[in-house]
Amino acid sequence: MRLPAAMKRKDLLLCLVICFIVAAAFSPSLSNGFTNFDDTAYLTANPLVRSLAPANIKQIFTTTRPHTLFSPLVTLTFALEYQLWELDPRGYHAVNLFLHILNALLVFFLIRNVSRSPATAFFTSLLFAIHPLRVESVAWVTERKDLLFTLFFLLALQCYIRYLKKDSGRDYLATLLLFAFAILAKISALVLPAVLLLMDWKFESRISKKRWLEKIPFAVILLLFAISSWNSVQAFSVQYSGQYSGGLHQVIMKNSLWTIPFYLQKTIWPSRLSAHYPTDMRFFMPSLWFSIFYSIILIGGSFLLLKKFRREWLWGWGFFLIALLQVFGLVWHFFPVANRYSYLPAIGLSYILVMAVFLISGKLARWKKLRSLWAVIAISALAYLGTASFARCQVWKDSISLWNDVIGKYPMIPLAYNNRAAALKAAGRLDEALADYSRAIRLMPHDGFYWNRGLARLQKNQAKEAMEDFYTAILKDQKHFQIFCQMMIDTHGRSGYEPIIEMGKRVLATRPNSQIHIKMAETFISLRRWQEADFHLQEAVRLSPHTEEYRRALQVFREALHLSRRRFEEK
Repeated sequence: MRLPAAMKRKDLLLCLVICFIVAAAFSPSLSNGFTNFDDTAYLTANPLVRSLAPANIKQIFTTTRPHTLFSPLVTLTFALEYQLWELDPRGYHAVNLFLHILNALLVFFLIRNVSRSPATAFFTSLLFAIHPLRVESVAWVTERKDLLFTLFFLLALQCYIRYLKKDSGRDYLATLLLFAFAILAKISALVLPAVLLLMDWKFESRISKKRWLEKIPFAVILLLFAISSWNSVQAFSVQYSGQYSGGLHQVIMKNSLWTIPFYLQKTIWPSRLSAHYPTDMRFFMPSLWFSIFYSIILIGGSFLLLKKFRREWLWGWGFFLIALLQVFGLVWHFFPVANRYSYLPAIGLSYILVMAVFLISGKLARWKKLRSLWAVIAISALAYLGTASFARCQVWKDSISLWNDVIGKYPMIPLAYNNRAAALKAAGRLDEALADYSRAIRLMPHDGFYWNRGLARLQKNQAKEAMEDFYTAILKDQKHFQIFCQMMIDTHGRSGYEPIIEMGKRVLATRPNSQIHIKMAETFISLRRWQEADFHLQEAVRLSPHTEEYRRALQVFREALHLSRRRFEEK
């Protein structure tokens, strides 16, 4: 069934208004730079974005860099842009904003299909798009992941709705392909099959056996992706595994009890938004029970208000909860609270809120002044959200501005001080950087914080203090010793071996470690001090007697040394 021409023109006009408002609300992001909050790992220091050669594209789709999630399509878009404007941040921010506007338009068409009301679709799209919770996904270049996966996700829903209406195999295949693209942009797209079942129920009032069977190919894609990206998911989970105890059901219960009230509260009243929240759940405990009570009132109240529209109520809350499954701990255990995680779930919640506003407006029809007042309140709320997003975009201007905002709201987060210190150090403000590193260490004596302060002290010519920090970092994690060795050699050449030996002996006297013994042996071999090299190889074997690599290294060393002595004697 084709839409009347007048309706098409009205939809087009509404879409143009959405584009203008969203572009205006997020326009400050176009003048932002990069931040040291993952932009380094995903873009500015990522060698995979430097080339579009076939071999490099193959690497993009087959490898995962440390501290990053497997999102090859995002890396590919960065590589394409690098060919156009290299590392000019304006281009990357412009693409992010463009993708967000496209997503706002797709939300309009999705809700247009679900509600058949252009007004509901328009205000739902606006509420979704200009809410300050969206700023993190738009103004942060690295979160291209959210924008790109949501784009493919919503396109897949459009194709699937058309498939439900026309039963076209082409639309079904398009949905399947778009799902593959979405999951290659971000693993959060794994919830699409569940949302498709929700669409089956919404449009057909039930889920038939045929519809269940149609989801098998989607499950196959999920399985293939899980196999190919398992190492990436596991590595990402390890970073947060210490925050959780108990089985999977306990993790899901904790996360759901915490995250649902959190996102509902931040949507209704977006105060104290932050790029990073305290990772200790106990920080939120004073307000947690109030938030749970508040959430029950909100969900129950909306149900009573929309009881004549029960299907719409269930669809909106169903979409919200299904999209939030990513933070419940089903795939990995990680910190479940971040503004960006609300990007996709906000569509369902925005629909519920807009429906509630329209129903209240309808109930006030007999009281024209009250209805007018209600309309003014609703429009003022949208205007407030837009101006709040405009202001929040400026928080992401650079790393110092970003971490100033986090510290101003949550001064107990050690990572915020560490990251601000890194930005201050890069700007040459070493005294301020050292003060921030020290504050981070007081909050959490992490090996990385000690190492970073040592680098800053070295840059400030405080060599003795720097060595103390390097020593502490190595004691906490021996991986730093290898980095220390390479740094000394790169900086001082052969004269760098002495501080390596001094540091190695000091660490070994406190905490014997086979890997450090091996590194010490390599150092003495480079200096042709065979007896000391042999000693450290023996110690490595003694500490790790079952490590074949160490025993083989000792054997090869002694054979080479014996051969060298024989040749010397023959001469």
